Amino acid sequence: MKFSNIFFFLLLASITSIKAQKSTSPKDPIGLKKFTLSNGLTVLLSENPELPQVYGGVVVKAGGKNDPSDATGIAHYLEHMLFKGTQTMGSIDYAQEKPILDKITELYAELGKTNSEDGRKKIQMEINQQSIKAADFAIANELDKILAEMGSSGVNAFTTEEFTAYHNSFPSNQIERWLDVYSHRFINPVFRLFQSELETVYEEKNRMMDNGFSLAYEKFMASFYKNHPYGQQSIIGSTVHLKNPPLHKMYEFYDQYYVANNMALILSGDFKAEEIMPIIEAKFGAWRTGEVPAFPDYKEDAFKGREVVEVKMTPIKAAVMGFRTVPNGHADLPALMVCNNLLSNEEQSGLLDRLITDGEVMATALMPMTYNDNGATG
Repeated sequence: MKFSNIFFFLLLASITSIKAQKSTSPKDPIGLKKFTLSNGLTVLLSENPELPQVYGGVVVKAGGKNDPSDATGIAHYLEHMLFKGTQTMGSIDYAQEKPILDKITELYAELGKTNSEDGRKKIQMEINQQSIKAADFAIANELDKILAEMGSSGVNAFTTEEFTAYHNSFPSNQIERWLDVYSHRFINPVFRLFQSELETVYEEKNRMMDNGFSLAYEKFMASFYKNHPYGQQSIIGSTVHLKNPPLHKMYEFYDQYYVANNMALILSGDFKAEEIMPIIEAKFGAWRTGEVPAFPDYKEDAFKGREVVEVKMTPIKAAVMGFRTVPNGHADLPALMVCNNLLSNEEQSGLLDRLITDGEVMATALMPMTYNDNGATG
């Protein structure tokens, strides 16, 4: 099994409830070992000595659905900002940088409360001036450079409705150094260079707005999940909220959800679990714990027969059809995954795939939405 496939299997396991201190199943083909540190951090290890390589990552059980309703996109913004360093990484002088960054945070909070165009322009000009001053102290991309120096590849992160993941592969002889960097990057992060990162997020939003199929999918989700944030909020955030990014709420989100008992460390590759667990304990055991807010129970009413929504968004005719299924952890989920594979797969041999090969349609896709609260297949 490829490292990436193993990693995402472990990632899926990390967002379910894991209570055992140590667990290994003899029937498990990847020999998954599960640990829970004293601070509540879940550790998932899969040994594979075939290549001198390790695929590792950290997963946080907080995603787009956890965004405040008045500040959507926060989880995704935070994903971007956690590449900007900490109080001791990413700055030549944090003591001098901090007052400027605090001022920028205050200005963004003020911007969100200001409606007049002239007032907003004035605040934005001051944000720009303060950002230029703060940039004099920032070391751009220091985290990426440190990871690159140890031979890392595929350095990336992504945000889903349920969780946020930070991951990359690296040579196995660099595992202790990688653990040191990853344990450090989530302690006292500093959201510097925020203004320039906003442009990156704006571009993502603009690409989505220019894509009729993305807009059609968003409309489908809003119709399918009429109450739940799955459909009523988008991961990237609404245009209004993107124009008024509240930095202080991003720090609040980090404080609430980025705690050891709500996170998981995942490693798959060339290492011995008994050798690296003491290192993991030493480096990650200092992570703080916290009380994670309970997620509300959003009830979705039964569909009133077949519900159809027609919109004009795509240059050609397209249709999205969805069915309610089961949430993560349900006993029927494995059977559902097999069923999905019979409908569409990489070999293009599924029943839906044949519609393409037979010339009936231009493209098909099956989207299994294995959510924690309300599952679906589209």
